[in-house]
Amino acid sequence: GPSGTNTLVQPALIVAAAMTGGPLDVQFTPVADGQIRNTSPNQNWATLATLRVNNGSDYVYRSYLKFDISGIDGPITKAILRLYSTDGGPDAGGIWSVSNAWTETGLTWNTAPALVASPVATGGVVGVNVWKEFDVSAAVTGSGPVSFGLANNDANSIFWSSREGVEPPQLIVTVEGTVTPPTADFTTT
Repeated sequence: GPSGTNTLVQPALIVAAAMTGGPLDVQFTPVADGQIRNTSPNQNWATLATLRVNNGSDYVYRSYLKFDISGIDGPITKAILRLYSTDGGPDAGGIWSVSNAWTETGLTWNTAPALVASPVATGGVVGVNVWKEFDVSAAVTGSGPVSFGLANNDANSIFWSSREGVEPPQLIVTVEGTVTPPTADFTTT
């Protein structure tokens, strides 16, 4: 898929943060994503417009996201993962912090990072064509790559927009204001 870009959210907020030293929000889009299915253990679905989660009796779908947290200078105080549902259901599922040892084009059921321990965030019912927010602050603590695994416990599939989809996933990172306004460094006569 296309390469992800890092964009700043609300430029006016950043200017205000620079002037006041307050927190600022920085938005990241995924640098990689994809879905996998247990019954096709070697299949790669890296360029689909959706990311699917499903825990059915006949098959299981999971999805993965990777972000590159860069360009920030200061402590991260909050991180919100925003996913856009293109087909909702009763169980939005959970978000797991996973290893970064995967690539978009190499992601298959057999190569995907394991979902271990407990999810860092969970969601309940999710509608159709709506944003769902997950607080993933526990998994985003500084600069560098961060990966998430998505799964649910329901036979009803949830479809999220992928980075190739209508509304790419967003990771909104709140950073304590460390941006300072530029100072003039010149003399005149």
